[in-house]
Amino acid sequence: MWSETVGAVITPREALIAGATSLADQFVQVGANIRPGHYALTVQSQADDIPLDAGEGMTSEWFYLEWVPLPSPDPFAQYAYAVIRQMQLPTPRPAPMGWCSWYMYGNQVREEHIIGNLAAAALLADEVPLQVIQLDEGYQALWGDWTTRNERFPHDFRWLAGRIRGSGFTPGLWLGPLTAHPKSRLVAEHPDWVLYTRRGRPVSPGLISGFMGRALDPTHPGVQGHIRGLVERAVHEWGYPYLKLDFMYAGALVGQRYNPRMTRVQALRQIFHIIRDAAGSEAYIVGCGAPLQPAVGLVDAMRIGPDTAPVWEPTFGSVGRFMKRNASLPSLRNSLRNVATRTWMHNRWWTNDPDTLLARSTQTQLTDDEVLAQATLLGLSGGLLLLSDDLETLLPERRAMVAALFPSLLDGMDVLDLFQKEMPEEVVVPIARPWGHWRLVGLFNWSNAPVERTLPADLSLDKRKPYHLFDFWERRYLRVEPGALPPVFHLLPHGAVLLGIRPVVSDAHLVTTTFHISQGAEITEWALEAGALSMTLEVKRLVRGEVWLALPSRPKYAFLNDRPLPDDAVRLVASGVWAVTCYINRRGALRVIWGNG
Repeated sequence: MWSETVGAVITPREALIAGATSLADQFVQVGANIRPGHYALTVQSQADDIPLDAGEGMTSEWFYLEWVPLPSPDPFAQYAYAVIRQMQLPTPRPAPMGWCSWYMYGNQVREEHIIGNLAAAALLADEVPLQVIQLDEGYQALWGDWTTRNERFPHDFRWLAGRIRGSGFTPGLWLGPLTAHPKSRLVAEHPDWVLYTRRGRPVSPGLISGFMGRALDPTHPGVQGHIRGLVERAVHEWGYPYLKLDFMYAGALVGQRYNPRMTRVQALRQIFHIIRDAAGSEAYIVGCGAPLQPAVGLVDAMRIGPDTAPVWEPTFGSVGRFMKRNASLPSLRNSLRNVATRTWMHNRWWTNDPDTLLARSTQTQLTDDEVLAQATLLGLSGGLLLLSDDLETLLPERRAMVAALFPSLLDGMDVLDLFQKEMPEEVVVPIARPWGHWRLVGLFNWSNAPVERTLPADLSLDKRKPYHLFDFWERRYLRVEPGALPPVFHLLPHGAVLLGIRPVVSDAHLVTTTFHISQGAEITEWALEAGALSMTLEVKRLVRGEVWLALPSRPKYAFLNDRPLPDDAVRLVASGVWAVTCYINRRGALRVIWGNG
C-alpha cells in the first residue's frame, strides 16, 4: 500500500506516522508491506531522473517518523507542525464565504446567471452574508485563451467585476493556467510551450470539459511569462482579487521539460510562486486539482478532495453501476470522505477547501438527510465555504440551515474514528471561552440503512457529573445524569446528528444558542453578576434565535440592547433551563435578570 507525502501504519495501540517535512523539491511516497513475514516500511523521495554533472550530488527531502499512542483525537498534529517549522509556513488567513457558478451552471454559465445570483445575494445579505461572487469555468472562448470571452459574456471582465464590487461583494475568477485546448490560439501560436513525451507526442492532462487537453510546460520561460501576465491582468487590471486555480496537476505530469534539471515538484511549485508574486499578498488564492505537496505555503486555501456533485454516488449513465465504488469521481460521498480524513491540514498548512455546499431542492438527487449531513460536516470542519445553487430559488428552510454556518467561527475538528473506518463517522470540536467550555459532536451514518448510535466512548465524559446535551438541528434537549444509560440516536441513511455537550455547573451558565452551529461561539462578552447575566452576541447577520440558560429561577426581566423583551420571549424548556427568544441584527447585547440584579 502506498500513500503520497505522509501515511500511517496502524496497530490497536499505536500508529507509526511516516512522511516528509520538507516538501519543496521531490514527491515523497510512503509504502507499507504488511503481509505476514514481509513487514516493511518504505519512505522514498523521487528524483525524477534529473541529470547530474560529474561530482554533483542531490539530497532527498527530510523524512519524519513518529509513534503516536492510540486513541488520539489528532494523530497527524505533530507531523503537521513539523512541516510548518521546516517550511516556515505563514499563518493561514481567515477565509471569505461566497458563491460560485460551477455546480449550478457548469461550463454553460452565462453572464445573466452571474448577475441574477448577484442580485439574489444582495437581497439575502442580511440572512446569508456572502462575501465572494466567483465566476467559474465556462466564460472563455477556448481553454487556454482565458482573455477571450465567448458569446455568452457580452461585457468585458472589468465590467462584471465592477458590477460585483458595486453590490458590495468581492469578485472571484476561475482559471486553468496550465491547460489548453488543442485548437486554442495559445497552442497554435506557441506549440513549444506544450509538454511533450520522449516520443514527441503532447502530454495530455486527460479528458477536460469534453475534450482531451494539452498540458503546458511549467519550466518554459514563455509559459512562466504568460501565466504571470495572465494573473497580473486578472487581479490588477480586471479587478478579481480572489482566484481559483484549477487543473494544476498538469504542471506535475511526466514529460520532456524545457529545464530538464527541475523535478516535477520544483516545476509546479515555481508556478505557484509566480502566481503568488503576480497576484500580490492581498489576493486570496485557492488551489484546486493539484497534488497537495507543491502548493504548501503558497495558496491561502486548498481543495483537499474530489469534486462534489448533487448525487450521493458517482453516476455515468448506463455504466454508472460500475463507477459507484470509485473514490475519486465527483459525488457528495467522495467529497465528504476527504473532508474528514484531511481535516488535520486545516488552519495549519492552509484553509481546507471541502468544495461547495449544495443546498438546492431542485436539480439534485440529494435527500434531505444528505444535505443536512453535508452542512453539518462542512460547518464543523471550519473550512472554506461557498454555495453553488441558484440563490433565488433556495427554500427558506434550506436558507436557514445554511445561515447557521455563517460566519465561520470554528477552527477545525478532530476525527475520533479516523483510523477505524474508511469514511469516519465521529467528529468532535472542542470550544473554550473564558466563561465556559463545551464540545460539538457530529455523528454520521454513511451506510445505506438506518442505524442507532450512542455517544462516542472516546469523548471521555466524567460519569460522575451531569451534562447538558442539545440536538442542534432538532432543537431537542437532554440531560445526561451520572450513571444513567447513554442516549441513543436514530440516524437515517446518510444522515447526521449535531450535538452540543456541556457540563452542568452550580452557577448560572449557558446551555446552548440556536443562532449558529457553534452553539455559543458567537458570544464575545459575558458578565455574571448576583442575580443577573449579560452577554454580547456577534452573529453578523439578521436572525431570530434563542439563548438557553441554566438559571436558579425564572427570569424576571430580559433586555435586548437595553430594550425589554416581551414576557412570551422567555419560556421554560426543561427543569432549570430557560430559553430567551430574540431578533439579533448583526450584534446584540442581552441581559437577563432573575434576582435583584
